[in-house]
Amino acid sequence: MEHLDVLPINENDRIRRASCLLYFSYLLQCYQLTYKSIRAKDPLPDLPTRIKIKIFSLFSLQQKNTRCIPKRLKDKLVCYMVVLALIIDGYTIDCMLLFKDLKMALQRFCNFAKSVGCTIESNQGIRKRKLDEDSPAGSKRATLQVPLPKDFPNHIVLAVGRKK
Repeated sequence: MEHLDVLPINENDRIRRASCLLYFSYLLQCYQLTYKSIRAKDPLPDLPTRIKIKIFSLFSLQQKNTRCIPKRLKDKLVCYMVVLALIIDGYTIDCMLLFKDLKMALQRFCNFAKSVGCTIESNQGIRKRKLDEDSPAGSKRATLQVPLPKDFPNHIVLAVGRKK
């Protein structure tokens, strides 16, 4: 939400950035749906109908009268959110902020960032003040550098330790 304070001055850029932030918040709401709430008649009542239909068609399965979000589609949703965050932040994101919003382990989030082509940089500098008791001393940033390596899809190390 700190991005709302620093929107661009140019009107077209401002609208584009605000639209990306709004869409990111919609994706985050979809990610945070529980098993019980996804089965409700209208799981995301605050979303515009066209966007809700698009999000559910991309990231959920519907069989008869029930809807579910399998793990592979939830992973796809996280990858979409990482790419959108990269676009919003100028192709560099702070992993420490996003993994807390997604309520997942830092290493798992870094794996998602690597899967979309980011390089992870760790800053192990000493902090001046300790803000959170449970947060680590260093920070991790994911940066997307273009052009991607020629063997991009093949250089990704999967979570189980095999090469793709």
